[in-house]
This record gives sequence, C-alpha cells and structure tokens, in this order.
Amino acid sequence: MPEIFNELKLWFEQYVEQFIYKNQKDQEQIDLKYHHSYRVLDEIINIARSLNLNEEDMDTAKIIGLFHDIGRFEQYDRYKTYSDARSLDHAELGVEILKKNNLLTKVDTKRREIIYRAISYHNKKYLSEKLFVNKLDGLRYAKMIRDADKLDIWNIFLKTYYKSKDKSNININLSSEKNISKEVYDKTKNREFINYQKIVTEDDLKLMQMGWVYDLNFEESLRAVKKRGYLDKIYQSMSPLEEAEEIYQEIKDYLNRNINIRI
Repeated sequence: MPEIFNELKLWFEQYVEQFIYKNQKDQEQIDLKYHHSYRVLDEIINIARSLNLNEEDMDTAKIIGLFHDIGRFEQYDRYKTYSDARSLDHAELGVEILKKNNLLTKVDTKRREIIYRAISYHNKKYLSEKLFVNKLDGLRYAKMIRDADKLDIWNIFLKTYYKSKDKSNININLSSEKNISKEVYDKTKNREFINYQKIVTEDDLKLMQMGWVYDLNFEESLRAVKKRGYLDKIYQSMSPLEEAEEIYQEIKDYLNRNINIRI
C-alpha cells in the first residue's frame, strides 16, 4: 500500500499540472484546491493516527484524503465555479475520474469500494450507513474524510474573515447586513442541515459554519477545533447579535463536554 500511495501521489501531481491558466484568478482557484487537497491529507492522517490504524488502513485513509476533491479541477475547468448547484456533483465526478483512469486497480476490491464511497459521500448532507460495504470500516473512512475536509474549510474561510496575507481566494458574495436569518438560526439550534441556498448574510454563513461542530465524528477533530480556536475566531468575526451569542455558547459547551483536552 505505501508504494501504491506514492504512485497515486505522482499521478495526482501530473494530473493537476494539466490545469494551468494564463488568467491569474483562474489559476488561484486551481492552486486553492491543490493546496487544500494536501492539507486535508494531513488532517486525515492526524485523525487516523488518533485511531491507531495499521499501515494498510492508514494508506487507505491517505488515498481518500488526497483524492477527495479530485473532481474539483475538471469541475472548474468546465464551469469556472466550485458550486455544485450551478454545475455538477464534484464528489461523483471525482469517483468517475478515478475509475476512468483505472487508478485503484492495485487496491483490493473491498478497499477500492470503500475509497469510492467515502469520496462519493464526503460532500453529502447525511451519511447513509446501508450503502457501505462494511459498515464499521466503510462508514469510519467516510466520517474521517468529512471531518478532515471541514477542518481545512474552516481554516480557508478564516483567512478571508480576517483578511490574512495568506489569501484564501474565496469570494463570499453575501450581504454584509448585520442579521441572521430565522431559518438559519433555527436549523443551527436544532443541529439540522442548512442548504447553502438559504444563506443570505455573512453572519448566516458564519453561524452555519459554527454549527459544523455538531457534525464532527471524532474526538481528535473536536480537539483540533478547540486547539486552533476555530469556533472562537468565527464568533469574534461576527456582528454583535444575540442569536450569535446564544448559538456560540451552546456549541462551545457542546465542544467542551465532548473532549478531554488541556490547552
């Protein structure tokens, strides 16, 4: 498996090199997903280590981490957007690319299917346990990549919120009105999925992102959120609204109850 992963990593590098644009903004979008892929790889490795996975299982997680967004490059090349709603499901496209290029032929059938389904489900609203080959293993990998992906998405957006010199290249394009929509507030409070199309203001987006804490699956992920101060930083970037304060305190309490860490 280590040799297989190294071969796949080389293919990944060569594949991304195809997407080169003269337009700087377009190239920045490709670079954003390239670097995101490697940071998510690091995140899933940290989660896998916390679970004491063996070498073969670790390499399975690494393949999923590196390739979870492989569909993003062709998506942007075709549509000049990363919005699945305005183009296509990038996770499903990613699985198609893996299959079309016969990338996992050296991986045994069971692990290959687990990789496909983990990537396929990393961006879905909910995980459907019955669709995994082995509920214990397959579902675990799907949860790992969803956590790893969120951990870096928080990182990317915070660079935008705080206008970091290390640009995130994300254009939020939302109303700067100091307001939280009732539906976004209610769904966050009830720990329910929020459709991006319901997001109206920047505060809506930030509240939704704070609510992602409820969707994390591993203590290592919760530890990372607290250690990096993601929840606090998002809240501090929001407008001074009672709804924001209420949800922040609830999620902060949830985070503290579910981890055992000294910062």
